[in-house]
Amino acid sequence: MCMTHINRAAPCPTGLVHAWHDAVNRGDAETAAGLCGPNVRVGGPRGGSGGRDAVRAWVGQAGVHLVPLRTWSVPGTTTTVVVEQQASWPGRPEPGAGEARRAASVFRVTDAGISAILRFADLPGALADAGLPADAPADE
Repeated sequence: MCMTHINRAAPCPTGLVHAWHDAVNRGDAETAAGLCGPNVRVGGPRGGSGGRDAVRAWVGQAGVHLVPLRTWSVPGTTTTVVVEQQASWPGRPEPGAGEARRAASVFRVTDAGISAILRFADLPGALADAGLPADAPADE
C-alpha cells in the first residue's frame, strides 16, 4: 500500500500524486513544486509550461481545489497515474467558479518526482493519453 508521505529514495507514484493534491488544496506552492522533478512539464486546455517555478506560480494563482475521485496507474520506467477529480475554484469571481465539475489529469512519475502534470477536459481523453481503454477499471 502506498503512503502519502514520500520517501524520495523509493517514491510511491500514487502516494506522491495524492500528496501533490493535498499541497495544492492547501495552497502550499513550495511543497507542490518540491514533489515535482526540476523539469516538470505542466499542460492543459490553456497551454503549457515547465519547471518547478511554473508549478509554484500556478498553485499561487489558480485557487483550485481538487478532490481525487478515482485513480488508475500504469507502471513502467515512468509510472503514469490518471486521476479523475472533482475541481472547483472557490473564491474566484467568475460565475460558477465555486461549483464542482469533473476533470481528469495525467501525472507522469519518475525517481525524480512528478515529471508531468497534464490536465484533460474529460476522463476518456486522460485514459487514452495513458494508453488505457475508456472502460479500464480504477485502482481505487
